[in-house]
Amino acid sequence: MIKKGPMKLKMGGLGGLGGLGGSLGGPKKLIKKTLDKDVSELSGGQRTKVLLCKLLLESPMILILDEPTNYLDLEHIMWLKNFLINYENAFILVSHDTTFLNEVINVIYHIESAILTRYKGDYENFERMYDLKKRQQEQAYDKQQKEIDK
Repeated sequence: MIKKGPMKLKMGGLGGLGGLGGSLGGPKKLIKKTLDKDVSELSGGQRTKVLLCKLLLESPMILILDEPTNYLDLEHIMWLKNFLINYENAFILVSHDTTFLNEVINVIYHIESAILTRYKGDYENFERMYDLKKRQQEQAYDKQQKEIDK
């Protein structure tokens, strides 16, 4: 249970989130060191961990994550990666961390010119398929222009 103001968290509700304690000595020390403080006193990384923990404790049907690796150290990025790989529900992920994307995603929905296109695979596959699609469109346009010029 998380309350507004000075945060309190019941340990029994952490389930598989214990790894979020990481190098701070495990979840009990993380809670003692950080969650008894006002959130405004926490560092950016600590705030990210607290908000991520709160979000994951809510067991949402769909996670929406915007740049989730920002402010996380390598240990916590690895924890999040493993969590998302094993997450049973859907998640929407916005990130500039292509290495992270390649490790956790298997479908990309790309919006361009008000058209939604679905690409299967990781980000590198998306880039290849998107480039191929663009080249095919350019070739079709060039061919059309040659026909018009005749």
